[in-house]
Amino acid sequence: MKKTIDYVIDNTKNLDQNLIEKIVEQSFSGQKYCKEFEDSVFDLYNKVIGFEGIKLGGVGNTEPDSLFWYRASNDDDSYGLIVDAKAYSKGFRINTNSSRQMNDYIYKFVNKLQDEYKINRSHYHWVSSKYIGNGDIEDFAENVKNMYFFESRGSIVSISNALLIADRIQTHRDFKKLESLMAIQREILQKDIEMLF
Repeated sequence: MKKTIDYVIDNTKNLDQNLIEKIVEQSFSGQKYCKEFEDSVFDLYNKVIGFEGIKLGGVGNTEPDSLFWYRASNDDDSYGLIVDAKAYSKGFRINTNSSRQMNDYIYKFVNKLQDEYKINRSHYHWVSSKYIGNGDIEDFAENVKNMYFFESRGSIVSISNALLIADRIQTHRDFKKLESLMAIQREILQKDIEMLF
């Protein structure tokens, strides 16, 4: 965990060190600070990155943790995110349960974003301490592509790279580029962030 904190501090210019330490520690806490991590991810995406959003379910609920959206002047550039934060001490992999959960979220909340917020395109997005899967995000993306009549793409990101995104968006406010990361269909890596911002 200290290595992750040092990595983020060394690679960011626009984020408060206390924020970095708090959210990284929460992400590795497991169940102990799971709710706090969900709240911190909401604040990071809403207050720091700049998405509009609402907090939903959380621990043990049948709703994603948060819904976010970016509303552009041109509706074609607007998009939403269905976000599930996972505080796992040893990292997160997409298993049958988390896959089923996210599929349920996509099915229910793509419509909610469309009906209530007029967002016609939405992506699923996991945030965790670190991603330890071996191709399971790509398998999930393929299943989603074949499952729905609408297009829903998505991603998974480690908290360290979510913080790098939050840092870079402060100086390069380009939500269209950001969407290409959020819809990358795999783990978002540091090199992806560096190429875009």
